[in-house]
Amino acid sequence: MSDWHLDDKEWVKQRKKAWREVKANIDAFSEGWLNIDKEEKKQVEKYFLTGASDALQVLYKMWDSLLIELWIYPTADPIKLKAVFDRHVLEKNQYSELSTYTLEDRNTFSMRTVYSPNVPFKGESNFNGRELLIDPIFMPQTLSEILALDSNENSSIVIRRIFLGYCGRFESFFERNDYFEYDVCQNKVQLWRDALVLSFNEETPNYGVHKYRPEFKWFVLELEAINAKPENYQPCQLELAQKINDVLSEPEIAVLVKDKVAEIIASGA
Repeated sequence: MSDWHLDDKEWVKQRKKAWREVKANIDAFSEGWLNIDKEEKKQVEKYFLTGASDALQVLYKMWDSLLIELWIYPTADPIKLKAVFDRHVLEKNQYSELSTYTLEDRNTFSMRTVYSPNVPFKGESNFNGRELLIDPIFMPQTLSEILALDSNENSSIVIRRIFLGYCGRFESFFERNDYFEYDVCQNKVQLWRDALVLSFNEETPNYGVHKYRPEFKWFVLELEAINAKPENYQPCQLELAQKINDVLSEPEIAVLVKDKVAEIIASGA
């Protein structure tokens, strides 16, 4: 059974209405994020509205096609979307010589889900409210998965990017007053925890130095501000802060971080 309900006039009407917002966000993405020309965009629209196989074949020939299909496919069922992922990876090489699932593809999604007041979007969010739906299907969820996928990269660089990157994203989440609902950083505490362990382990080459970076200091100070005055923050911020505090309280991790955290809090800057 098709996920495009083309005999349902109301479904078709709502789908056409939804396209206006999706198109606006694709246009915004096209400014240095997605490589979509005018003719390709027509086929993306056709696929969005009808699911036509000829439009899908054009989509396969595009950069970032897997991410685009997960974004515009008409279902919020994770099982169906995982099947879309698997089918897309399997079929793309029949129509294109482009790589299907690269580090650059994942970076496109990751960086575009970073909150910025200067990035315009229509509707609920940059991905029209689908960030938390796409993330567990499109992105690796564990440190071991990331290191396996990015095996050509220096592992120290990968660890640093995860640990310090999420320090910055958590800090931003704690500082702002809106755009919480679709921020995928809320689901990244375990991933950050695993990167933190390596970042603070002096026996692991090149990792121990990460604790001296300013990103960690600013994160600690913002977390301490929440701990000191929780009444100034929203429930989702408090929930994320509690998850992080639970990590920092784990015996294995407390031994690694307590002295540096105490030093940062004592300095206050």
